[in-house]
Amino acid sequence: MSSSEQSRLQKHPLSIMLLFSVLPAVLLLISLLALDEESFALIILAAVLLAVTSALSGINIVPPSERRVLVSLWSGEVKLLGSGFHWHKPLLRNFPVSKSNWKKFKRFPELGCRLHLDPSPTQVHTKDRIPAVADVSLECVVREWSAASAVKDGGCIHTRACTTVNQWLSEQLSQLLADEYTYGHLNHFLNAPERVDALNTMLVSNFTYLSAQRIVIDPNGIQLDQKWVTQRDEINQKRQLLNEREQMVEKEALVARLERAKLQEQAEFEITLKRQQVESEIAHTSLQMQAENDASVARACAELKGVEAKHAHEDAREQQRITAALSAGLSPEQYCRLSIARTHFETMASSKGTKYLAVPPNLLGMMPLVDSSCPTNAPGHTEPWTCLLYTSPSPRDS
Repeated sequence: MSSSEQSRLQKHPLSIMLLFSVLPAVLLLISLLALDEESFALIILAAVLLAVTSALSGINIVPPSERRVLVSLWSGEVKLLGSGFHWHKPLLRNFPVSKSNWKKFKRFPELGCRLHLDPSPTQVHTKDRIPAVADVSLECVVREWSAASAVKDGGCIHTRACTTVNQWLSEQLSQLLADEYTYGHLNHFLNAPERVDALNTMLVSNFTYLSAQRIVIDPNGIQLDQKWVTQRDEINQKRQLLNEREQMVEKEALVARLERAKLQEQAEFEITLKRQQVESEIAHTSLQMQAENDASVARACAELKGVEAKHAHEDAREQQRITAALSAGLSPEQYCRLSIARTHFETMASSKGTKYLAVPPNLLGMMPLVDSSCPTNAPGHTEPWTCLLYTSPSPRDS
């Protein structure tokens, strides 16, 4: 049986079955009235048609994810059929969905079947009393329901469930501020397990036979008051400008600090470089002075050694002269006088720009070096000597 035939059967449940039930009775009545030879054949044909009609009227094929509600024409008995092929009593007829509480869904859903529930938009208020319009949809799973509830319930499960969802939605959204009305935050807020459990409790208490699995916010599902949105946009624009200005000032301050740090680093580098140069020059000067001092000490040591050698040589020569003079017959006193005279002579010889005057010794009260009683040809006898006086040059000397 096709879906169109099933839908027609659900709309007119008694028309086809009554046709197949009445047709054999009409044929049987015609055969009885005819009372001729063909009446027996008509009776047999009517009996066969009646049996086939009775057998076919008890067959019911239910599509997957659906159920079928049967009602007895005589006793009012109600029976529920699941998906599949079923045979039942001929007097049971399909109860139309349009007269049941599942009429909005246009079928009797099977247990565990997933349904989409889309309530109409509802008026809500935020925690800070801003009016708004909320529009959500639900993914639901059908709970267990009975055939008696489908027949006796004169309401609509769809309308009842939508009303319950909107009531629950208004209660939940009143806990949030208007600034928190964003898609991501609302999606996380509404799909929290404790809130979904509260919604399912309300759906059960209102006999909707549905269990919510997930709440979906429709496109443009949250519309706040336009005046408040306009004011908030203006405030957000000013806030963004202030944030941009603040960030710019912070970046300028950061750049200024970096520039100062760079200048300070450069100055420290230059100071360090100059310090290193001065330290290098000081070290170089110290090394140079140390080398000069070492050279001076070496030269002084060499000169001292030379002077010592010269003095030693002169002492040796002087010792030789003394030995030769003493061996020649001079007394030590005479040799000392000769040495003093030689010293004076060397001194006068080394002096420049000096005039010398010859003065007899007797004029100055000086006595000869040797006694006059000593013979002239005696060893060590000398002639009376002349005293020489020298004066420093004066400007008047020409």
